[in-house]
Formats: sequence, structure tokens, C-alpha cells
Amino acid sequence: MKASSRTGNLNACRAGWESAKCGEGKGSGTALFVDIKDYTALIEDLDPEAARRLIDPALQLMMDAVHRYEGFVVQPTGDSISALFGAPLTHEDHPQRALYAALLMQAESKRYAERPRRVPAGR
Repeated sequence: MKASSRTGNLNACRAGWESAKCGEGKGSGTALFVDIKDYTALIEDLDPEAARRLIDPALQLMMDAVHRYEGFVVQPTGDSISALFGAPLTHEDHPQRALYAALLMQAESKRYAERPRRVPAGR
């Protein structure tokens, strides 16, 4: 992911979050917080660009899992994302959607970690 598209995605998430917070009516939702295990140790010897090349695909698969179950990515930051299910789109089964997204993230993360790849430049 390019830096400009990450910024655009982040700004879109912030704008959507503001509209979700300002929405009328009361309801319930499920929050999901996800981060990459051992992120600091994973990137400590990499330059910033190499770290982004390694981490961005993992962040993207997390966001894709949220979107697959109609969740809303509130904010991707560094090695983590925050997501809501049940707001701004209302779903009665929002807890199940969050759980399914988390399970999909685990499965996709495992596949990503097992893929052969060359050592990123800057190491």
C-alpha cells in the first residue's frame, strides 16, 4: 500500500467514525481491536520502508476481514486496527460478525506468515 493511499484510507475512516458517532438513535455494537504480535521485534532491524512493505499486507488482510463481515474500520494505526460491528451499519448479529472477522484474520495471517518471501531491503 502506498503512503498516500494509507492516508486516504485513514482520513476516510476518521470521517466515517465521526458520522457513526453523530448518528441518531441508540443501539449496541461490538468493538474489535487487533494488533500484530511481536511487531517491535519483527521490524527492529528494518528501515521504515521495508517495515511498511512487511506490515502493510498484514494490515490490509485485517481490514479486508472486517469489511467482509460488514464491519467498519475505525482507525488503522501502526501495527493495529480498531473496528466496529453494528455501527454505522446496524446488524443484530454484530457480535458474531466480529468473531467471524477475527477468525478469518487468524486464518489469513497464518497463510501470510507461511508464504515464502525474500528478505525486505534495508535489513
